[in-house]
Amino acid sequence: MSVQFELYTRTGCHLCEEMEHEILSLESRLTFTTNIITINNKKHLEQRYGDKVPVLAYKDTIICTYVLNQDALKKAIKQYS
Repeated sequence: MSVQFELYTRTGCHLCEEMEHEILSLESRLTFTTNIITINNKKHLEQRYGDKVPVLAYKDTIICTYVLNQDALKKAIKQYS
């Protein structure tokens, strides 16, 4: 069973677009899936993540923000598999 991460993004955010592209290109190679969640107009998510986006998380644990940290991602895959 592969690990499923959440990627919190905001529409029009270039960092979000970059991280989404990187994440999607790594999914099959590193055996994980990603649920992409746009926080626009979702008050509880905007309050929680605000200007930290993009945010890659596993449940309530933040893996990385702003840019993809591949080492942190690989560590999380091992930890949560």
